[in-house]
Amino acid sequence: MRYKSWTMKLLLLLLVAVSLACSSILPGRDDPEPELADEVNVVEEEEAVNEPEIGEDEDTNSEAIIDTEPVESDVDRPAASLSSLREAMQQVRDATIQIETDASMTDIDGAVYAQSGTGTGFIIDESGIAVTNNHVVTGGRSWKVYVGGEGRARNAKVLGVSECSDLAVIDIEGDGFPVLDWYEGEIFTGLPVYAAGYPLGDPEFTLTRGIVSKEEANGQTSWASVDGVIEHDATINPGNSGGPLVTEDGKVVAVNYANLDSQEQGHSILFFAIARDEARNIIDRLREGEDFLAIGVNGQAFVSESGDSSGIWVQSVQSGSVADEARIEGGDIITSLEGRELAVEGTMREYCDTLRSHDPDDTLDVEVVRFATGEILEGQLNGRELEMVEEFDVSKLFNDGSDNILGPGSTSNYMVVTDNYRAFEVEIPAAWTDIDGRPLLDDDGLEFAAALYAADTQQGDSSIQMSVFSSPPDFDPASFLDSLYPSDLITNCSPLQRFDYNDHEGYNGVLDFYENCGKAKGTVLFIVLRSVNAQEFGIYLNGINLGRKDMEHLFDTFQLVGPLP
Repeated sequence: MRYKSWTMKLLLLLLVAVSLACSSILPGRDDPEPELADEVNVVEEEEAVNEPEIGEDEDTNSEAIIDTEPVESDVDRPAASLSSLREAMQQVRDATIQIETDASMTDIDGAVYAQSGTGTGFIIDESGIAVTNNHVVTGGRSWKVYVGGEGRARNAKVLGVSECSDLAVIDIEGDGFPVLDWYEGEIFTGLPVYAAGYPLGDPEFTLTRGIVSKEEANGQTSWASVDGVIEHDATINPGNSGGPLVTEDGKVVAVNYANLDSQEQGHSILFFAIARDEARNIIDRLREGEDFLAIGVNGQAFVSESGDSSGIWVQSVQSGSVADEARIEGGDIITSLEGRELAVEGTMREYCDTLRSHDPDDTLDVEVVRFATGEILEGQLNGRELEMVEEFDVSKLFNDGSDNILGPGSTSNYMVVTDNYRAFEVEIPAAWTDIDGRPLLDDDGLEFAAALYAADTQQGDSSIQMSVFSSPPDFDPASFLDSLYPSDLITNCSPLQRFDYNDHEGYNGVLDFYENCGKAKGTVLFIVLRSVNAQEFGIYLNGINLGRKDMEHLFDTFQLVGPLP
């Protein structure tokens, strides 16, 4: 009956904030330093089901966790060449860092959540100056760094960030560190490259290899608008963000920052990095303590399903920044800047183009939608503080034709993901690219359940928290759900509706459903199921604004692929 002792731990995960895009969660860290493998691990993507179409200016950060398997070393390579390659990659490993960020995020309704994630970076100065992505460190309250796979964490501080270029420079505690140098040669299509880092929160250093496949690629995403981007085919996964893309002699060609799915290229996964020349110019400014193309927000492009509403969703605000002085708050949607409508195509293009057209101390008109209070506010950056100009009905913005769990609403685009413990896999909507697969821990620090959190980084209003655990023969889903949370926990919603769930031949259980929650009139559901086959396990699911078809697809595609904790 061990599951009864940790039901309150699941309670803490009922509403989980959106975590850092393209980051991963650390499942555990062993003290021994990993050895550099003789073989390079290459990630091979599985074909996703009905994945989204990517247009010329429509980038999606698709983060399916996919299987990896080693490929044989090039037996034709001369021994001397292999020795040089190994020496160069050892140097890359020594100067590549894993970054843990302790962050807080604010959802659109104004609720604040804690969320931790991991990313990669690399050291460029012996004093501890290192480069990573802005989205790896932004919103953070503190940062810890593991250098070259070492077991102990070092403290670090952020020196400067660029929101639009998705770059950040940090200073690691200590000195005398190994460094990586920039590649000074021509970057051409076909140049062999290696992606280095710590994908999926794994503390073991990983390399993947490929070539530069496009010298100039589209840099528009929902979290950045990068001018100089190269496309390559060295696989990067969540957790690789901020890591170096290097040549065979260990020189840095670019900074990895995104992957996406392209229907135009047969559902292939494309990988992108911030090009050397773009990165170096900005990094020189950031390391001097200067923010660049930034107002002090951790932002994501937001578009309603109808396309009638869009803006930059502010997940957090940097204290003392231009945005903070204007009284912009976490949870706000910046809908226009200097009279220009933002995020109309689901990217940061308009926001960043406006910043690029002005100096940092210019006064810019800004309009903000604050869902938590149902207000539209106007003010200025480097000028007047925000003031309310209009009140509105939030439900009209959210209920724009999409259906809740009682209706048929869903998406037809899905991707396969697995938890970090690699106990189960499932298909989730392809737009849900904010993924946390860390297993749950009990009070003794022991893993007791495989878990997966996923959220929609485009719309920002849908998410799931799923846990799978071993259960005893007499496991009762209804009793478990009753013990999980008090009846008065969920407020500002219509009264509880409880249903028996028998829609799947492999599981049965109960479903608690709340609707008309908050001013956004959203939905919250809790499901507890038990398996009806020989293998005894339970499934817990908390869904926010989850469509019925998406829920059914989730359970239809769920399968155990490994042992449970």
